[in-house]
Amino acid sequence: YTFTNNNKSLLGIHNQKNIAVAAAIALILGIPYTSIQKSIETFVPLPHRLEFVREINGIRFFNDSKSTTLQSLKTAIETFDNPVILIAGGLNKGTDFSKIKELLQKKVKKVILIGKSKDEIKKMIDGCCSIEFSSSLEEAVIKAYQVAETKDIILLSPGCASFDMFRNYEERGEVFKRVVNSING
Repeated sequence: YTFTNNNKSLLGIHNQKNIAVAAAIALILGIPYTSIQKSIETFVPLPHRLEFVREINGIRFFNDSKSTTLQSLKTAIETFDNPVILIAGGLNKGTDFSKIKELLQKKVKKVILIGKSKDEIKKMIDGCCSIEFSSSLEEAVIKAYQVAETKDIILLSPGCASFDMFRNYEERGEVFKRVVNSING
């Protein structure tokens, strides 16, 4: 059996692997192929997990506020083939961001850092690409949009906890979505 993922909400190799495992288990349990395919096509992922927010002038915005680890940040960046403008930072939990410096160099055209740990993170990734600070998430989104070009990805994937600026990752993601949706494009 071959299943097709035409669901634009299930991006990335990690989701392809999840689909393959879920489909295999469903087949073993005797669930019909057509039901499995329909489930793949209509599945709606949880918010704040590589959530597509909006496209403006060919620039796509993704909310990955749930990304509070280096692995989830790395996975998010690897998902996209187009140039990424990354909004990252917050309260670092001891993560060594230098471990993704090479990935940033390859796939990210600009990093906009926010939060308490922005200076610490900048020291770890300095030289990878253009790096800028913002005093708020709202400012970071606007700065990202101002430098973005058609086909760029603006990605909120902090790699850090949110507690320095927000109650939780959900609030951070909701603020991101609100700002993105307020942009006149």
